[in-house]
Amino acid sequence: VTGNRFSGNQTTAQGNGHGGGLALYTCRAAEVKANVFDANSGGRSADAEGGAAVIRNCLYGVFSDNVVTNNSSGGGLSVGGGLLLGSSQYATVSGNRFEGNTANRYSGKGGGIYVDGSRDLTLTGNVIRGNKGSSSETHNSWGGGVYLSETGPHTITNNALVDNQVTADGGTADESVRTTRR
Repeated sequence: VTGNRFSGNQTTAQGNGHGGGLALYTCRAAEVKANVFDANSGGRSADAEGGAAVIRNCLYGVFSDNVVTNNSSGGGLSVGGGLLLGSSQYATVSGNRFEGNTANRYSGKGGGIYVDGSRDLTLTGNVIRGNKGSSSETHNSWGGGVYLSETGPHTITNNALVDNQVTADGGTADESVRTTRR
């Protein structure tokens, strides 16, 4: 998927809303390159993932040289305001600009980027600025810029993480990256 503009799209499902602009599931290789994602929404359904884009269950998942601005996911489980990349054997996120994206509502994780269940992750050369994870619950908002869950090993180099924040139950913190493992 190369050279496209995804703007003002929204999932409206009553159950789960995934990928306001683009959703790619269960494939051998997914490459999303040199696109613009602006003002898309994963909706306010039960589980809202990837306000701009979702790449899930692909052997190779590549997201590079994209501009991802002002997107949101706002469901009960709200993750990846900009991008959700999940369950890929080899995942690469490089040369992108993530700005002003929000994961908000009950559980806001990864305002810019949320990665889960990917075994070999490379995160390099990205600008991740002014993204927000926001939650109405006390301990459910992590990784304003990036949230990594059940991933590894990681190669994280030459990224600029600036002015990302999390808010939960009225509190605010400057937390750009959060990593968890089971």
